[in-house]
Amino acid sequence: MKEKTVRQIGVLVLAVVLAVGCASLGKGPSDKDQVQAMLGAWKAAAIEKNTDKMMALYSEEFSHSGSDYQAADKAALRKFSEECKQKGYFDGVEIATNNATINIQGNMATISGIDWTNNQGTAAIELTAKKGKTGWLIANMSIAGI
Repeated sequence: MKEKTVRQIGVLVLAVVLAVGCASLGKGPSDKDQVQAMLGAWKAAAIEKNTDKMMALYSEEFSHSGSDYQAADKAALRKFSEECKQKGYFDGVEIATNNATINIQGNMATISGIDWTNNQGTAAIELTAKKGKTGWLIANMSIAGI
């Protein structure tokens, strides 16, 4: 009788271990979850005024040519970001992402509705992210305001 009980407990423990193991082997975070995590990291880096952390979230393929600012590549964006930091655009910054919308089409994502507020005014930011081998990185950024 004891041996039967021990076997039943052993089978039960094995079943629980297998069930937990299989449940934890899920697919991983969705693309939307990954983009939201990237957006959260970008926001935190901006609030910290840490341009190195911010630049780590931008793709080496970053490019922008628009009337809001000029940054033909990632190096130019770094320079632009450093100049903005020196001008005080990161001072007292608040970034609202609660109304941001994420639209994913294949390996591209558009994140709009980001509100950047500092002691000099408010700007609306839109990010375009691209999914690569290392995950989602910002490939373009538009700024309206300030």
